[in-house]
Amino acid sequence: MRKPHRGCHSQPSSRRGRPPVRRTESGLPGRRRGGVALSLHLWARVLLAALIVLGGASFAHSATGTAALLVVAGVEDEEIEGLAARHVLEVAGIPFVTYDRDQDGLAPALAHPLVVIAQRLYDNTLTREEERALAAYVAQGGTVVAQRVEADDLFSVFGISGVTRQMAATSIQWQIEGQPPELSWCDHAHERRTMLPQPDVQLTILGYQPISQATVLARFADDEGLLADAAVLRNRYGDGQAYVLGVAWKQMTLLPQLDQDGGVERSYSNGFEPSADTVPLFVRGVYQAVLPVSVIKHTSPGDSAAALIVTHDVDSSSAFAMSGQFAVMEAARQVAATYNITTHYLSDGRMAAFYDPAPLRELVRLGHEIGAHSVGHFPDFADETRFPVGEPGNTVASYRPVWSQEEQGTVGGTVFGETEMPKLLLERDLGIRVRVFRSGYLYWNDKQINVLDRLGYAYDSSRSANDLLTNFPFRCLTDTSIHGRLTDIYEIPMTISDAIAKEPAEVPAMLAAWRAVLAANTRNHAPTVLLVHPNREWKIEALAALLDGLDPAVRTIPMTAFGRFWRQRAELAVDWEVADDRLRIQVASPDTLASGGASTADADTAQALIIRHGQKLAAIEVRTPTGARVPFRVHPWGGEDDLILVLDGRPGDLDGNGELDLADVIFCLQIMTNMRPVMAWPNPWAAPAGRPGIDPADAQWLFARLLEACLPNGSAGGSL
Repeated sequence: MRKPHRGCHSQPSSRRGRPPVRRTESGLPGRRRGGVALSLHLWARVLLAALIVLGGASFAHSATGTAALLVVAGVEDEEIEGLAARHVLEVAGIPFVTYDRDQDGLAPALAHPLVVIAQRLYDNTLTREEERALAAYVAQGGTVVAQRVEADDLFSVFGISGVTRQMAATSIQWQIEGQPPELSWCDHAHERRTMLPQPDVQLTILGYQPISQATVLARFADDEGLLADAAVLRNRYGDGQAYVLGVAWKQMTLLPQLDQDGGVERSYSNGFEPSADTVPLFVRGVYQAVLPVSVIKHTSPGDSAAALIVTHDVDSSSAFAMSGQFAVMEAARQVAATYNITTHYLSDGRMAAFYDPAPLRELVRLGHEIGAHSVGHFPDFADETRFPVGEPGNTVASYRPVWSQEEQGTVGGTVFGETEMPKLLLERDLGIRVRVFRSGYLYWNDKQINVLDRLGYAYDSSRSANDLLTNFPFRCLTDTSIHGRLTDIYEIPMTISDAIAKEPAEVPAMLAAWRAVLAANTRNHAPTVLLVHPNREWKIEALAALLDGLDPAVRTIPMTAFGRFWRQRAELAVDWEVADDRLRIQVASPDTLASGGASTADADTAQALIIRHGQKLAAIEVRTPTGARVPFRVHPWGGEDDLILVLDGRPGDLDGNGELDLADVIFCLQIMTNMRPVMAWPNPWAAPAGRPGIDPADAQWLFARLLEACLPNGSAGGSL
């Protein structure tokens, strides 16, 4: 059931922020040179083939940089906690490998620098030998993160002197005094105080009393203030460290996604509510704090700092009439929005028929996306007695739901009808594919994910991000149940909307709220979904003001494009190691970006990796599991010595003139023959005195890519 709308500021941090001014596309210092478009003959093709053979050798790679997720069978909520822990690591962007204790044993997991344990650790969760192996792993320099440890033999490892069941807590207060590096992402007031989900089912929350050398990173709190018990501990044990949380992974992630958090959100929309995001951000902070160099998957396309997804619900005759004006304004600013259409094709007791595909064709022509927004926009869609599941195969003639004044409710409505009919009509009338659904009023029917999954939708945006305590997308469960089946439908929740402004005088306050939420989400590199009903002229001006003042590091993107990016991000497997100051990254993906050849990735879907302390490295290389090199570009990121590495398949414009041309090939040849040693590929920021030269294999590979891109029939077409 939708909750009524009720109405942050973020402090600067040197650990985050927008990327600085770009260098050349390859990430190399560019020399501007004149160039004539390259025309190549048969000899160039022969040379290209030879260089590809020379540069295609594979290399040995070990999983020294990835984390391990350890799943222990036979423990309470085994599958649920495993799913929740995976979500934590995926949002954090940490490359990880999952191990099943029963099938794999502990040894493979303990070969990784960080081990996250999915299940609760009772006295009998691990054998005594496994507990001793875990303790030895930490003592020898490993890091482990666990939730709700009750195994007495592991107390010394995790820094626990006593445990109490903490049922009075309503929030977690992160202890940022002294600036613990693990809490570098908790720099907003709503992050420092994490609301504790209060589900209907009783969950065990453990409060810890620390031993003297352990550090309390968070304490439980109630409405009166801090409680004595610790919620999160860090303990130095030998050469390593162990972290323990007193709450379950599922309590902090899955239950809020299902809106089973007891209504603890601080606002319904137009506010910043990251309570379910703070645990993934904390685990990311641990990963980055314990490793001298770390690699994480970026949560925004390419080198953007964050994504803004502009959406419109076209659910009235006035919205149909005015949507074209919004579309023109956005197109003039090169913004592609998502227009969710209500296909109200019949008159009932509430509204006249207003569905008309004619104005929608102009939206498509201007490059905007079309989504579905139900048939009737009914206010009782969440009522499963009024809206049972129904059956597929509906038609305009057969599906005739109406609002009955006599019954004060909808008659003849089904979930299938409200989701199938708009998809069918829009695809038929506009010649497009509809992938996005949003329900009327953001009302939620517990069966709608089941139906969307069967109908071939990919994304839902019917929930409020604040209501679910998360700003990041997630895969939905059937029946809106923690025991449901994991579907291929991603929820991309709505964050900010025009609901707080009813007249032009309220626009300044609305814009201030929007910008505050955008700023807070941008600092976490989280997406922001904006909902504006295109039914008033003053809303056009308000939206234009937001877009015109948008941080250049924030990328506007339609919902399906962002969903495709997030889906590809989940499928991108990353493994990495550092040896002799050289970072070797291995990527594997169904997408062509990991094929070793030209990529189809565009700005909206390009994957990127954040390399903590990457500027200290001597060199970086990216390959596929077969050893093929993967094109990338790299440049500084954030306020320290981090790098962002974008896997967009472009080998680079060496001379900085915006084209792949003869000058670039000559430039590379001069490097290969030591005529131009002032070059660093691919990490110019680590070069002593700016003259490190270039690895011969890298030079051969880069030269081959340039020739390939500049061929008349090459995929790059002779320009970037």
